[in-house]
Amino acid sequence: MSTAYRKTTVQGKTLNNRTAALYYQAVKIFHIIGGKGAVYINQGSYNSGVDASGNTHNGGGAIDTSLEVKTAKNYQLWQKAMRMVMFADWHRAARKGVWPTHNHGIAIGDVEASVAAQKQIVDYFKRLNGLANHAPDPTWRPDVLFKPSYPLGRVSLSGVLSQAKKPLAIKNVTQDVRQVQRALSLKTGVALKVDGIFGAKTQTIYKRWELEIWPAAQREYANGYPDAFTLPLLGAGIFNVDK
Repeated sequence: MSTAYRKTTVQGKTLNNRTAALYYQAVKIFHIIGGKGAVYINQGSYNSGVDASGNTHNGGGAIDTSLEVKTAKNYQLWQKAMRMVMFADWHRAARKGVWPTHNHGIAIGDVEASVAAQKQIVDYFKRLNGLANHAPDPTWRPDVLFKPSYPLGRVSLSGVLSQAKKPLAIKNVTQDVRQVQRALSLKTGVALKVDGIFGAKTQTIYKRWELEIWPAAQREYANGYPDAFTLPLLGAGIFNVDK
């Protein structure tokens, strides 16, 4: 299996590494161009039997998102950011009993996208809305699609653990811990302070992340400290891990 299509968990939702990496890039661009607040993942990929989604989430590349700041301008900026990083993405106004206000996106080029999702990508290039009525969608699209650069950082497991054992020692403030904190914020949806100190708050959120990914029978091992199993999963699409 290609590393790009290995499954990972982001905010408790299943995505593949490629979709996750594109999502992280979109979040960065969203804030650069003036977007406000957090971005939440409502639904991920590899979900079958979701009638409202028309089977578009059955395979890879599918992601539904919503925003903390629910203004029309903010959603417009989020749609723009998603489209800039190769998502066929549309804003969906709330439909009572069907879906809440959200954005629906399909990662263009995902080899595991469902047939229904691939048809939506065709609609996107035809400047249609991706819905069953195939209505026109004149909203902004990039003139040229590009694959965004998303260089992966490197984090030392031993370095993070060493810092975590002495979180109040100023000399132990590290860039590695900052990368871990950023990843925790993105993958759990919690606005964690990125200060490079592996303190009680960071440990609590790390344990929350562990409880999401450990199999039920092994959740007793969750203690809030990185290890050789959990840290690479946290870093998927964001950073690689050195011993």
